[in-house]
Amino acid sequence: MSDAFTLTAIGAAALGPTFDFLYGHLNRLLDRRHRSDDDSSVDAVEIAVPDSVSGDPRPLEADPERIERFAGDLERLAGALGPYERYPDRLSVDDNRLEVELNTLRTVLEGVYGRRITFVGEQREPSGVSADLDLEDVSGKVVGVEIKGVKGPLQGPITARMKVRGASETSDSTGVRYEAG
Repeated sequence: MSDAFTLTAIGAAALGPTFDFLYGHLNRLLDRRHRSDDDSSVDAVEIAVPDSVSGDPRPLEADPERIERFAGDLERLAGALGPYERYPDRLSVDDNRLEVELNTLRTVLEGVYGRRITFVGEQREPSGVSADLDLEDVSGKVVGVEIKGVKGPLQGPITARMKVRGASETSDSTGVRYEAG
């Protein structure tokens, strides 16, 4: 099953807010990459989650190492999608190139943020955190998803699936561990 979404499924009315959401995060990540670590102004403006998103992907906090890992993709996507940002009247559900680039951007954002971003109508889990682990011969501790230091309530679903084949008597497997900030 493909993880690609279609612009037709999102619909013409929701295309603008969906584009703004994805492109806004692209810009935020590029800004963060080019600013110093102590510059919090990059994250000062909240990017609205449009109604086209299923579930709630927040908080969307990026790891600087992941931003660097995806830097080439982010820069290329900024170039490919920049004309749509400058000329929003060009946004069309019939634009195959736009559909491919937005799907690529969604995949990159999921990689940077470590969270699913799912759109309404897609046949995949709602936006949120997910871990699928297939483990053999476990000894010691295993945690599927560990969440630390989050201020305020968690948003969106958090799921962890573990398949463990062979574990020592002293092993400890935990699906989700949460420590409030």
